Parts: sequence; structure tokens; C-alpha cells
Amino acid sequence: MNTDEDSRRRLTWEGLTNAPDLGGYRNPTGFQTRWGALVRSERLAELTSQGRAALREYGIRTVIDLRTTAECAAEPSPFAAGALDTMRYQQISVIDPDHMAASEASALPLGDGYKLLL
Repeated sequence: MNTDEDSRRRLTWEGLTNAPDLGGYRNPTGFQTRWGALVRSERLAELTSQGRAALREYGIRTVIDLRTTAECAAEPSPFAAGALDTMRYQQISVIDPDHMAASEASALPLGDGYKLLL
């Protein structure tokens, strides 16, 4: 990856420290992820009103929250149902609390934890 892609990938939305655009990555068959199609971020609870505006200006139309219901209740997304926002929001937990605790995945190296969650 070159420096231009690095700087293009890093999104600076007030209240977030980790929100990369996942555009430009190629899979083994040569398919390249389109820039602006998928952004991954940390939890959005700390996103400021300026950060929410920047997110919209970037073209984000849907937020898919992969946290557990308990995590979402403890730190609600500003885009969750009932919030004063019109962004499309969907909460779909990737962790089945009856099958595995989040702590099991978080105790592993990052890549291995993601594989376990999937």
C-alpha cells in the first residue's frame, strides 16, 4: 500500500480515532474494494455532531452495528432507533452470547479473534 492510499484511507471524523475506508484492497482474484463503499469504525457513541455531519458528507447512508445487544445498551449509537437521527441503522451482533463470550475473542490476537467471531 502506498502513502497516498494510507492518507486516503484514514478518515478523521471528530470523536473517532479509528475509521478507515476499506477501499482499494484487492482479493486474490484481483477484485478491488470500491473507495467509499465500506467504512469500518470503532463504536460511534463518542462521535460528535461535527463527526456525524462529516460521516454524512462522506456519503455514509447505513450504519451496521455488530456489537451485542448489551454493548449497544451500555453505549448506544447516535444512529440507533429512537435517536434524533435519520441515518439507516441496523444492529446485528456477530457474537452469539449463548455460544461465546466477547472476552474469548478479545483475548486472542486481533486477526485470530476476528476469525473466531466469524
